[in-house]
Amino acid sequence: MFTGLVQGVVKVISILPCGEGLTINFEWDQSLKLVINDGDSLSLNGICSTVLKCNGTQFSVDYLPETLAKTTVRDWREGHVVNVEPCLTLETPLGGHVVTGHVDGVGQVASLSYSGDFAVLEVAYPSEFDQYLISKGSISINGISLTVVDVTDISFTCHLIPHTIANTSLSSCESGQSVNLEFDMMAKYLYRFYECSKGNKDE
Repeated sequence: MFTGLVQGVVKVISILPCGEGLTINFEWDQSLKLVINDGDSLSLNGICSTVLKCNGTQFSVDYLPETLAKTTVRDWREGHVVNVEPCLTLETPLGGHVVTGHVDGVGQVASLSYSGDFAVLEVAYPSEFDQYLISKGSISINGISLTVVDVTDISFTCHLIPHTIANTSLSSCESGQSVNLEFDMMAKYLYRFYECSKGNKDE
């Protein structure tokens, strides 16, 4: 599990076919104080990813067809930067919200507008996830824990503080760009409980 508090970005340096999936190699700048070992779990743009091999400041990850179908991995190219967060430990402060790294679906950036040092990000989302979105609720966008500000039938907005803009990939996102979305786990469990309870009452 993760907290959605991204530590920085890593760069895609190569993408290789691996059966029906892909092997992607990443590199991070030495100024980013990451400690990564073989077999570690990382959140890469919100996707729970297992490190195959780490050598110096480079590491590789395999992505299977299921991940390719439900996330933005197929859009990645050499030079692409993705957000990185090591997995949660018992000593990790939970400053964001609980993020599993199991992406629910893909949204599209509708707009990114700046007001001084701050920004407002609007994201269009699939209507099947309506029930999980509320104002002041939590959402993970490309692995970043953000607070939902406003919700409409087709999109929602989040405000970005200067730290988020400076230390994540969201500063370079453009209108129409796809982003990984993971909706709040508590919201999903509560909705499931509600649906099951409603079904039992109807019997």
